[in-house]
Amino acid sequence: METKILEAAVIAKLGINVYITKVGTEHSLRALKGEITDGWLGTVIRSSKKLSPYTETSFETA
Repeated sequence: METKILEAAVIAKLGINVYITKVGTEHSLRALKGEITDGWLGTVIRSSKKLSPYTETSFETA
């Protein structure tokens, strides 16, 4: 699982949001459609820029 998270972080650094869900569920279908709402179950990994110009890109999960 750690390897998958690291790979997701590399993809997110390219500016592509990564959605991790259980396969074959309503949550995975909603993620494919881009319908992420409060009731959605999964992990989103995306690049986030810090305010300081001296720091590198960090990653946040939701």
